[in-house]
Amino acid sequence: MVFGAISATGQCPLVSVDEGVKINQKNYMDDILVKHLLPWTNTHFGQHHCIFQPDGAPAHIAKSTQEWCKANLPAFIKKENSSASSPDFNQLDYSVWGVLQNKVCARPHSSVEALKKTLLEECDKLPDEYLHATVEAYPRRLRDVIKAEGSRIK
Repeated sequence: MVFGAISATGQCPLVSVDEGVKINQKNYMDDILVKHLLPWTNTHFGQHHCIFQPDGAPAHIAKSTQEWCKANLPAFIKKENSSASSPDFNQLDYSVWGVLQNKVCARPHSSVEALKKTLLEECDKLPDEYLHATVEAYPRRLRDVIKAEGSRIK
């Protein structure tokens, strides 16, 4: 399992979760949000707000996680205001993971560690222009989903 976050101006370094670890609200907050996301947002955005849009994973929508996000990421999208289960609204789902999968799976890997290494390398190579375009597509995708009355879009 891998955690990623992008913005129109950059990306948080991917966080790899050790094999066999089941993500719950405590280790999601402690090992991902506190150790990785918050330092990155503080460095990358400084005093400017960023919008954090978690998906609908149980650890992401747990009450304690939502409270932590409210206190530390003031512009986050609360679970009740999100259609987090729709990949049409998640930039990583509708764009980034597919691109990375195509690049990473284009060659065989001898181990999980080799796969992780390639994933990190390919993620680091994603151009800023691509990330910007992916994030900027969000409003159009939102309009398209509304027009499709909530159905999946292409």
